[in-house]
This record gives sequence, C-alpha cells and structure tokens, in this order.
Amino acid sequence: MSSLEDVVIFVHDMDTVLRRLNPFQQRIIAMNVLEEYSLREVARLLPCPLRTVEREVPDTLDVLSRALLECGLIKQA
Repeated sequence: MSSLEDVVIFVHDMDTVLRRLNPFQQRIIAMNVLEEYSLREVARLLPCPLRTVEREVPDTLDVLSRALLECGLIKQA
C-alpha cells in the first residue's frame, strides 16, 4: 500500500467481500484466522460440533478466495 487512499480502498473492498459471508462464517473466520484459535477452540467457544467447524472453515475460505479473485484483490496463480 502506497497511500492512505490505497489503504482506505483496500479496507472497503475487504469489508465488502467479508459481508458476503453469513454471520456464522464471519465469526469462525475471525476466530480461526484473525484471532488464531484452533478449530477445536472455535467449536468449544461458539458452541457447535467440531465437525461443523472443520467442514465450514475450508468452505468459507473458498468463498472468500473466489470473492477476492472476482474483485481483483488477489490474482490466480
């Protein structure tokens, strides 16, 4: 990021992408990726079955990846 304007645009774009997720997906991604809780800890804290979290995290990351590709925030390798 080279300027404040670039940062503001990036944050806005990320906010838009994250809003595509439902509240449960937003929470598990926040806990697992941003707060660095293990999947077991996420399941315990929510509370929900561990299998649900194990299934939902990769699916949600796929949704995020597709959205980031669509809006140009990441490029396909």
